[in-house]
Amino acid sequence: LGRGIAIVSEESPDPVGNEFSYMASQLQLGINPNDVLTEAASRIGIDEFRFFSLALIIQREMGGSLADILGKLSEVIRERARFRKKVMTLSS
Repeated sequence: LGRGIAIVSEESPDPVGNEFSYMASQLQLGINPNDVLTEAASRIGIDEFRFFSLALIIQREMGGSLADILGKLSEVIRERARFRKKVMTLSS
């Protein structure tokens, strides 16, 4: 998890890169990953990031395939975006 977050921080432009860099530094200091993810989700305040954080926390606690969980999460996020566009189209 820590290395994955560090890679995102290196390869993403700001503000995403800065946020993931901060998360990586907290993980390197030994702060509980669940606390780091929860704090980041509340600080960022984007529903999709909250879903991402929650998915990582659940996966850490319950186990299972991270790839499968993230794959399903990406489907949910894409479906939410399609639904939002459809609502905007129908309401305009």
